Amino acid sequence: MLTLHPVVLRGRTELPFSADELSARVATVQRELGGAGVDALVAFGDARSYAPLAWVTGMVPMLKWAVAVVPASGETELYSALPGARDLRRVRTLAHVGSVAPIGQLAGGLARFRRVMVAGLRSMRARTEDAIRGAVQVLDGGDQLIDRLSAVPSERERELLRGASEAARLAASETVSACQSGAGAVEALLRGDLAAREAGMHDVRVLWSPDAGLPLRPLAGETAVDRDPLVFYFAVETGGYWGEALACAGGPATLPAALAPVARLGLSVQEGVEDQLTPGFYSRRSLDASGVPCSQTIEVG
Repeated sequence: MLTLHPVVLRGRTELPFSADELSARVATVQRELGGAGVDALVAFGDARSYAPLAWVTGMVPMLKWAVAVVPASGETELYSALPGARDLRRVRTLAHVGSVAPIGQLAGGLARFRRVMVAGLRSMRARTEDAIRGAVQVLDGGDQLIDRLSAVPSERERELLRGASEAARLAASETVSACQSGAGAVEALLRGDLAAREAGMHDVRVLWSPDAGLPLRPLAGETAVDRDPLVFYFAVETGGYWGEALACAGGPATLPAALAPVARLGLSVQEGVEDQLTPGFYSRRSLDASGVPCSQTIEVG
């Protein structure tokens, strides 16, 4: 997909949530852990898939990965894969945690616990998973716990969702306008990408199809396409939250075929859209701190 390296994308210098909101999330997690007799929640995240880590710490990793340990009582600890002392000091400003340490100290930090839940295990590095399993008993249910606790968004989350949704709509609209003015597929997509980034988005991902939506695919260097219709898909992110939009320029396109690769990405399009895409754009707001997979959706005004 058309996207920049995370170290280029994620230049934010402050947390997207207040310390009070993040502290309240951690307190909720700790109550659940205490009630279940579990010693800690271990949450993994990297630059591509960061939902559990971002929800408990506010951190979206810029590069490599990190693990947050939320004990049933006490402050959250963060273990980062970034190697240098200067990098660790920087990480401390990007996460609401009590301490930051190198990832190599994770096993020692877990040694005081007996049982932990792990969230983000599916995307975790094998060496990190081995270190956790070698230090403590791992229980299922970490991802389900985060999904349940994050089911009702806060007002700040709704604000981020609204911003992402509007940026996705803007990208789709700019792409359609570019096509109508005679631009090729590459130029049209780049105009949409630029519009989303100028709106403050940290990540923009795009797919397209010149074959009436059969199927959507990453752009691979095409400069001019004579066939209609053109279908474009945008997923944009800010603060860990995603907005989506489909754009269609030219004649009608078949929606089910256009949706197939989108579903594989874990990002999908507004339910209830007509079977045929007509010129214009459609969007749906997605509530998920990684976008892969999309665990739930919510409509916000």
